[in-house]
Amino acid sequence: MKQIKKVFGIFFAALFLCVFLCGDFTVCAEDSSDTVVRIGFPIQKGNSYINERGDYEGYLVDYLHQLTLFTNWDVEFVQVEGDPDTQLSTLMYMLLDGEIDIMGTMNRNAMLEDMFLYPNYSYGTTYTVLAVREDDLRWIEEDFSSWDSMRVATYPGYQERMERFDYYASVNDFSYTTVECESYQGMIEAVKNGEADAMIQTDVSMADGFRIIGRFSPAPYYFALAPDDSELLQQLNSAMRSLNSSQPNLQTELYDLYFRQTNHFQISQEHRDYIRSLGTLKVLFFDGNAPYQYIKNGKLTGFAVEYLERFAEATGLQYEAVVADSYAEGLKMVSQGKIDLVACIATNSTLSAFKDMRFTVPFLIVSVLRPVQIQILMSIRRIWNFKSIPSWRLTRYRKQKKAYSWIIILFLTFFVNKMCMTI
Repeated sequence: MKQIKKVFGIFFAALFLCVFLCGDFTVCAEDSSDTVVRIGFPIQKGNSYINERGDYEGYLVDYLHQLTLFTNWDVEFVQVEGDPDTQLSTLMYMLLDGEIDIMGTMNRNAMLEDMFLYPNYSYGTTYTVLAVREDDLRWIEEDFSSWDSMRVATYPGYQERMERFDYYASVNDFSYTTVECESYQGMIEAVKNGEADAMIQTDVSMADGFRIIGRFSPAPYYFALAPDDSELLQQLNSAMRSLNSSQPNLQTELYDLYFRQTNHFQISQEHRDYIRSLGTLKVLFFDGNAPYQYIKNGKLTGFAVEYLERFAEATGLQYEAVVADSYAEGLKMVSQGKIDLVACIATNSTLSAFKDMRFTVPFLIVSVLRPVQIQILMSIRRIWNFKSIPSWRLTRYRKQKKAYSWIIILFLTFFVNKMCMTI
């Protein structure tokens, strides 16, 4: 009991210290004036767009949310009219004239370096990609063995990209034929109407209605700044250096979020044929293991049950559900060879001791909080009036809190874990 009182005493002392520090940070934030930074905002799928709620969204937006944790910037997005190419050219001229301060998703070469200022760090990677119609499920991402004789649309302006694609095809050992088109739009139409199976695109400027099945020729992209804005360049370099140190995986996370589609589950014909050859499998479920697997109103239900039903529907798997009332009963059936597949067990299950037992990759990962952790985190939530436990999108909260909120959350997360270990 004394130990618990001591731990809670330390906790509330630490919480008071955090609140005290927050007051100091707030005063500093209110005394300083933010720098308005005008950033070009071309409409690009995945990178920078307006969502259905009318909010700015995309890779660029989320990256800047994190970057501004290390600046005193007040970001102002600048949009222009026109198709994507017109928007990009208009914004580049505005950057040259100093009408905007920063433009994102920029290549970097000697000619452009004479026109603009560039930071020391890139903030993302773009790929040349092989794209197919979104609803054409014949093609599976990087399933090169099924790509032979694919018809790839191209046009005269794509000669360099087709050379890179030819190297990609030779390295991955698949063949293709080309469908020659007169223009870029003609290339898109050829794929849409079925004259061609695929076309070459860049991931940051994909045409609507298409999905990526292959990526090659990665290239970094940068922010570019107005040619005379060396002071802003210093601020950008400093912020990007700090962000790279604090969140080294951010670029990968954002790329996966905005440019890797997971809407369609797909399986190759070879794997589908193999599953069919297995016949009807006996699949073991355990009753009383809610919410994963249990009997309700005489019917087997739960997460694992629904997952396997959908998996079977997508793959053609045939199975018969076998329900065990106890773990001991299930172990006995497995040891007697009456079970082909166990639907849902933890990775530390004693079933792993069976000689021929193999685990798949997890289909459900659950984080479990101890009751004391839940109580403390709920108290913190009430004190700070957070709508939810903050994630890496913490910058959506009031700007004055952004500098110290991360410090508090990181400290309290560490403290809560340590306290629970002590208890």
